[in-house]
Amino acid sequence: MQGDSLQVADTVRDVLGPALNDVAGLVEEDGECVCCAGVLGSTGVSISVWTVRPLQLTAVVPTHTRCRTSGCVTVEELPPATHNSVVFRGLHAPPPPAARRRWWRPTVATPSTTMTPLTVLINPSRDIQIGEVLDGRWVSDLDRNHATYGLDPMVQGQPQNESWGAFAGVDEPTVHLEGPRQSYTVNVTGIPDPAADQDRIVVLVSDRVKAGTIVAERSPAAVAEAPAGTVYGALAVVGSAPADLPLPGSGQAWAPEAPGREWLRTTSAVRSQETDTSCSLRATFANDPSVALLPTPVPVLLVEPLRAVVAAHTQGGAELRVTNARGRGLAALPPLVTVEPASSLLSVRTRGMDTELLTKQGDVLGAGPLADVPAGWHAAVAAAGGQLIVVYGCAIGVRPAAPGKPFPAAARRRELVHSQTGNLAAWGLARWR
Repeated sequence: MQGDSLQVADTVRDVLGPALNDVAGLVEEDGECVCCAGVLGSTGVSISVWTVRPLQLTAVVPTHTRCRTSGCVTVEELPPATHNSVVFRGLHAPPPPAARRRWWRPTVATPSTTMTPLTVLINPSRDIQIGEVLDGRWVSDLDRNHATYGLDPMVQGQPQNESWGAFAGVDEPTVHLEGPRQSYTVNVTGIPDPAADQDRIVVLVSDRVKAGTIVAERSPAAVAEAPAGTVYGALAVVGSAPADLPLPGSGQAWAPEAPGREWLRTTSAVRSQETDTSCSLRATFANDPSVALLPTPVPVLLVEPLRAVVAAHTQGGAELRVTNARGRGLAALPPLVTVEPASSLLSVRTRGMDTELLTKQGDVLGAGPLADVPAGWHAAVAAAGGQLIVVYGCAIGVRPAAPGKPFPAAARRRELVHSQTGNLAAWGLARWR
């Protein structure tokens, strides 16, 4: 739909800005209203911005105006979303249309038996768009985190990635993508048992291919309508996913203070790095020149993991520790900060010699000794009722380039700004236990 055909509150326009047109283009007339489950239609449709409190996710949700007027709301969870998928072979002889489905009901599709290769095309965001506004553009969760699911951008119309592993189930009608940090499983019937004439299936995922186009085209022509760089894919091996997958050249990790990089060759190696919560911590104030986040002396705790884990061939936000933190309650630290962050439901506590950053569930995101606390910092935390700002990232101005090397405030600030503009830092309000 066009932005001028939707009912949009001023508060929503302020949040989305120029990205409103991007989001409006993803709203489909045959989409579903999350309030009444009816078809949206071409008139009387509004969009709202929902913030999911525990995870600090941002979602754009279309509804009938009669069901809910446009606005910005905070919720505990999102309603069930729908997606569309289709199975087809080659450029011609498409199969019968795929039926619309909810995530718990399988799609019905019958593939052609005469063409190859077999392709599964999935739009995971049928009605609810999850993402954020960056530099005036809408960046979806898939755009930001596709590498964590083992997906790479398409190159010349073909998926280049098999090394991270994507597997089509044989015993159940599912496609399972196994990435270095996350897995994604979707029910898709219509896959032959077990795709008898081939051992690889092309899996394409894009939230910019309209669901209606998927159903109508059922061919690679549907993919051509998506903007460049928004279709991601992998070659799926038919069979069950092993416990450990090879990652030749796709994963890398390094300690920021050490020269060079250590290549991680398997998914288990990446995951073992992510379970390491060792961090360097630094206490400061939001108006300190080394951070310059806000003009007021709000207490800030910087949490910097000792190692970073990144994925090659990805857009911003692919550092997996920060991605994990943003999925556990923190939000992206924007390049321009004007107000304090929202509450993250995270907490900070002292345990033995370490200070720990904890999720709502009590899991440790980062831990390390907190030394050289500036005068008045603990008093400021107490005066704020135990509330403080937490900034999390692998290069945010805590550790110098080499142990013992001077790290002046201007250099610390430059490193933090680099992570802010590169989508490599997260933040939120936490409470000191």
